[in-house]
Amino acid sequence: MPKPSASKRVLALGLAALAAGAAGAAPAPPASLRFEQVFDTRRPASVHYEAQFLARDGRRTQQVQAWRDGDLRLKRRTGDALEVYAVHAPGEPEYEMTVLDLRRKIMTRIARTNLFRIGNFTDWFDLAHGLKHPRGDYTLRSASPPQGAGPQVGACTWYALGQGG
Repeated sequence: MPKPSASKRVLALGLAALAAGAAGAAPAPPASLRFEQVFDTRRPASVHYEAQFLARDGRRTQQVQAWRDGDLRLKRRTGDALEVYAVHAPGEPEYEMTVLDLRRKIMTRIARTNLFRIGNFTDWFDLAHGLKHPRGDYTLRSASPPQGAGPQVGACTWYALGQGG
């Protein structure tokens, strides 16, 4: 009987290993998703959205509305209290922000560098997308809606992000 070729032996060994693994091993946990793949923010360039979130007191909801013009401009309005305008030069870390306190009728202009000086480390991505890049090791997995999430107006995909244990 002729000897099998090297490639046939490798294929046979691979199939045997697969069969042995499938028969006795527990399924491997799903790999963690990558933040950049799940939250691909390159498209659409221009976005408008409205959302509600729970206020700090945990009882009231707040309304936020945002408009983003690519990587250039952002306007965000939170209820009837604040309006934020930000301007950014693409490819640059710096941006300038104008905050309007609608109740007290106060306008404040601030640059990213000054925000860093007072301990606010918000970069353009965080500001424009409402998402913070995870720092260090993290896990990101598909999840079910949290209890009390309220009704959904459209299709929603939920994720669980774990960091630092």
